[in-house]
Amino acid sequence: MHTFQVWLVTTIGGDTFIADVMRTGWVWAIVESVHFLGLCLLVGAIGTFDLRLLGLVRRVPIAAVHRLIPWGLLGFAINIATGV
Repeated sequence: MHTFQVWLVTTIGGDTFIADVMRTGWVWAIVESVHFLGLCLLVGAIGTFDLRLLGLVRRVPIAAVHRLIPWGLLGFAINIATGV
């Protein structure tokens, strides 16, 4: 395990869910990958909305940008769930 992982396992304790995830390298990689995908959803939705607010993407109707809100919320929920 990496030094940070060893420190985190000793800080959290030995028998927690997080410690078990950190001891198994492939589970940690999967959780980190899902976390990154959630971040992509969140940043993509927020970025598109911000570009529309700034007037840089005027051709995209606000209704189309509004449909991205559930995707951004899904990305946020994924990041909360996998942000162990």
